[in-house]
Amino acid sequence: MRLFGLVDGAVDKYDRPLFYGEIFTRRWHDEFPSLSIGASFQNFSEDSAVDPTIRSEFENGVVLSRARFTQLKKSFSVGYDFLTAADKLALVNLQTSIKIGAKTFYWTNPDDSVEYEVRLTSPIKFQIEQRNFSYWSARLEMAQQ
Repeated sequence: MRLFGLVDGAVDKYDRPLFYGEIFTRRWHDEFPSLSIGASFQNFSEDSAVDPTIRSEFENGVVLSRARFTQLKKSFSVGYDFLTAADKLALVNLQTSIKIGAKTFYWTNPDDSVEYEVRLTSPIKFQIEQRNFSYWSARLEMAQQ
């Protein structure tokens, strides 16, 4: 877990203490566990999470449109192959601690090494590897916050 706030000497603009009856607390966020193997780029995809366009069609056929949001969010679909039992347990523990999609966590995109605050959009899908039954594969569907 990481304390929300001062990271690498830079103050985060979202660093706001929460007030709980005379006590100021800070928010805690989970981090993606470090696994023994990196993400598989075979089925990796990165898309826009939603279409942010509001469209209005008029009687004469003209379409008026505008953006619904000021910031475009991304969605990620990533797979991890040949995970050990310990790696699978780490992912299960992450999924349990964040209550699948109820909380956010930090995940580093393996493509560009940018860290995103994401939320699972569906439960993690685990399968036994067909090539070696001692290993697992996992599929994660996430959306940026």
